[in-house]
Amino acid sequence: MSTSQGETWVDRTRQILDLAQEHLYKETEDGVELKAYIFSPDRETKQLRPAILFFASGLWENMSITQFAPQCLHFIARGAVTVLVEYRVRSAHGTGPIEAMSDARSAIRWVRYNAEALKVDPMKVVAVGGSSGAHMVLAAAMIPGVADDPNDPNISCVPDGMALFCPIVDTSRPNLILEKFPSVEDASRCNPSRYVGKHVPPTIIFHGTEDRVVPYEPVVKFVNQVKKKSNVCELCLFKGRDHSFYNFNVNPEGYDTTVAEMDRFLVAQGFLSERTQPVEGVVGDW
Repeated sequence: MSTSQGETWVDRTRQILDLAQEHLYKETEDGVELKAYIFSPDRETKQLRPAILFFASGLWENMSITQFAPQCLHFIARGAVTVLVEYRVRSAHGTGPIEAMSDARSAIRWVRYNAEALKVDPMKVVAVGGSSGAHMVLAAAMIPGVADDPNDPNISCVPDGMALFCPIVDTSRPNLILEKFPSVEDASRCNPSRYVGKHVPPTIIFHGTEDRVVPYEPVVKFVNQVKKKSNVCELCLFKGRDHSFYNFNVNPEGYDTTVAEMDRFLVAQGFLSERTQPVEGVVGDW
């Protein structure tokens, strides 16, 4: 495609997705087809690999499927099979948080169901999300019976580990987040903070102290609740940072720091092997 000035316009999103294997992981009752874009390491191995699923942010209104592409490329280089997950949003499908929560659960189950074909370890499925995407991950991990799809196989949707960026952990506060739900009752039912128990998967959370979309104070409270139940939950606060500080195209320094900390955490929890040499060239590829 060319612009009016005669320059060539490049669809960068399409270029990135063309590097992946495209799979249909779900078709809804009204005919919406949802894709999972799978990136696999080039090197062959007989060992099953961890799988890392990425759910983009967007407050259930919009979604940039390639938001986490730089992180995705980093963890391919670390030997993981990575997945960019498409899910329903209001702008494209007229849907809201409930449908998105259902899609996240379906995607995790789909990866486990197809673990042999994908050459992944079904016991090492990590889910990563930003903001509303992080809420969807928490819902899959913690909220029983909410937004389950009757067509899904009888396989657990609980991830084995979580990495959350600026997560929505409290949907009960009267604000923009609450307004996204069909009712106050639905928001209360879908509030992760209500369901903190003893079996929360190992989690690392990144949050800016100047986040104007998702305040950090409820996250601090949530982390303390999770840790009191003897779960592993690390919180990395970034002083003075706003909502999008971890995105490579917004703040490369924030991206580098959060990816390094996420890598360290996944090694400590047994999802990744120790680095034998620095991972080079990944950001440049983006």
